[in-house]
Amino acid sequence: MLRYVLLRSRGPLAMLAVGFVILGIAVSVGKPLWFAVAGAELLGWVGLVTLMPRASVRTRQSEHTLSFSENGVTAANVHGSQRFEWSHWRLWTRTGDLYLLRGPRGLFTFVPGRAFASPDAEVEFRQLLARHLPSAGRRSAGAAAG
Repeated sequence: MLRYVLLRSRGPLAMLAVGFVILGIAVSVGKPLWFAVAGAELLGWVGLVTLMPRASVRTRQSEHTLSFSENGVTAANVHGSQRFEWSHWRLWTRTGDLYLLRGPRGLFTFVPGRAFASPDAEVEFRQLLARHLPSAGRRSAGAAAG
């Protein structure tokens, strides 16, 4: 997943483009220093795309929580927390026992029904969603799979 993000992000793509530009300069100028700089740049890109995803796999998964309120959503884990405005998400839907909040660029936040302490808490959550986000409608579990 991280490799996909790295290849779709502007930073790593810009790094690759700069490496090829420097390589083009090295070929046209013919100076060894330019070849060394281009090689270092491209080697750095290869390291970023191949080693970074492996480094992220080594980190242990930790429990995380999502807290929803009128002011937004707070995501927290052992490393810290982040607050998001409701405008971060575009719409929501419920599929089976799962709530899906669609964010930017087709990313989703998943909220399983089992996460709620009581049926009343789930009703309150749905009311909060209805006040802040448009609904894409409810889908059956079979429709989500197809």
